[in-house]
Amino acid sequence: SKSGARKLFAEADVMCGPGAEDITTEERLYSQLSRLITNNILVTRWLFKINNENGARGFATFDIKHLPCRGWALRERRRYGDKWEKPWAQQQVHNRISLELPEALTSTAVSFNKKAYPAWTQYLKVFLSRGGVVEACPPSDSVTTVTVDMCIYPDNKVVINDMVDQLHGQPYTVIGYTFPQTSIDPQRLQKASLAIAEALKKHNVVGTVSVDFLTFFEKHKRDAEQQMWASDLKLRYGDSFALSQLALHVSGCQFYPETGRVQLDQVLQYPDSKENVSRFMVMSCQLRHSNMAIIQYPVFFQMCQAHGIGYNMETGTGTVFQLTDAVKRNAIGMICTSTDLQTSLKMFKDNLAVVHQEISPPTLEGVNNFKIVTAEVDKVLTLTDQNSTTDATA
Repeated sequence: SKSGARKLFAEADVMCGPGAEDITTEERLYSQLSRLITNNILVTRWLFKINNENGARGFATFDIKHLPCRGWALRERRRYGDKWEKPWAQQQVHNRISLELPEALTSTAVSFNKKAYPAWTQYLKVFLSRGGVVEACPPSDSVTTVTVDMCIYPDNKVVINDMVDQLHGQPYTVIGYTFPQTSIDPQRLQKASLAIAEALKKHNVVGTVSVDFLTFFEKHKRDAEQQMWASDLKLRYGDSFALSQLALHVSGCQFYPETGRVQLDQVLQYPDSKENVSRFMVMSCQLRHSNMAIIQYPVFFQMCQAHGIGYNMETGTGTVFQLTDAVKRNAIGMICTSTDLQTSLKMFKDNLAVVHQEISPPTLEGVNNFKIVTAEVDKVLTLTDQNSTTDATA
């Protein structure tokens, strides 16, 4: 559960965001959240998670700009300066937040899945009946979510299988991954992941484990160290693990968690190669287009071949498609592999444009998420291009 994950992160001594778990009553919700807001007054958004909901379906958010006392609370913090951390300095602010919080939540808190929970009152009823957590959203304008997939074997051996950056179509909704991750030092990820694995072993957990981490720089601190918060834990075989293992198998690569790199196995497959052995993949199994259902696969692949979309088995680069379902053929997966991340992202984006153009006549656009995926890839591509320019001029 979401509460269980936070407890396990604490047991493993891995940092997670400020928050509270095992909330089952309104009294505890208001008391815990008012104290959290007071202690972390620079955090502008708080996230609610229902214990046993899957993904973002059980999420809701609350922006503290809707608290009437927000401006006054910030002035009080500045007035007390270094003494703000003292309980007596925060008491008046805490009291006022406690008074305003119930009404502010009722009128402004937003559940992420409007179909499941159209109003806050409906969400709150389920939240309290099942239990849940409330935790801070990182105080940053740029947050990256990294997923680490690992396996705990019956002999207590732990293997880290991948580290991937998530791609999001909407907040908290994963539509793909880039592999390997490039957001944070892989040794920090490895250390935290292994600590979590050790805590899980004490609870006799065996099998595939997926851990999500949030990485960011605090916008209110200059020259601050990059932060990393553990945010979620899933005891199951997930999409990121399935895609990364397929990508490694097809390309003949191995993942090295110590360095965070994906590289060709030169000794076994390319002993005389002097080429760049590093590989970067952009992967998704969430591509949906209603017009795919009316296109036969042989025709689809002929179309791809005509546009030069294919895979080079000798170099381990190119595009691989994942045929998700032979019946519901509106969904498809795609993995693009190259020697650098920018090229893989551009290949992924260009492939989407070609497929959409070929299967969408002007009179039948179809229902799809290609534009959403392309927008996210564009955003990541812009960031990687900026980072490359910065590195080149440094």
